[in-house]
Amino acid sequence: CFFMKAVTGYNERSWAIDVIQEISNWANQRSVAIKRAGGENTVSTGTGSLFPDVLLYGNKTSNFNILQGWELKFPDTPLTDAELIKNARKKADIFGVNSFLVWNVTSAALYFINDKGEHSILHTWNDLNHVTKRNQVEQHKEQWIQMLHNILSDISDYFNNGVIRSASIIDFLFSGVK
Repeated sequence: CFFMKAVTGYNERSWAIDVIQEISNWANQRSVAIKRAGGENTVSTGTGSLFPDVLLYGNKTSNFNILQGWELKFPDTPLTDAELIKNARKKADIFGVNSFLVWNVTSAALYFINDKGEHSILHTWNDLNHVTKRNQVEQHKEQWIQMLHNILSDISDYFNNGVIRSASIIDFLFSGVK
């Protein structure tokens, strides 16, 4: 009898699942605007669908109070990748929020969308410059979890100070109506 040894690889989806779980654990231990995280939601654009990697929610049970969407990539995708930023921005517009985050393990950037509809970087984190390859992500888990906690603390401060805002139920329901 011949048995093959299963080989599994830690990929972007594996990482996203770990990030979502860690955000929810972090939020459950604090009194912050972020109540939980989720993923695997389909967002209709009217002409297609988008799939945010991470959604932050301001409610433990409802999917209506979206605080922010995140796009996650492994280190071989630059944080400045135009398609990554465009995709994250499109989702932020659909959700009616004024911020979004892109993170490639190595670095993260929080973008703010002003009243004129222009986006710019509000805050960056560059804690893991030494993580440059896909196969390094899982082995540096404790380090990216610490970076994640720093990101969440800073984002919570921006929510508390009113710099970034969540979408209201009205924004969410009428986001596609022009």
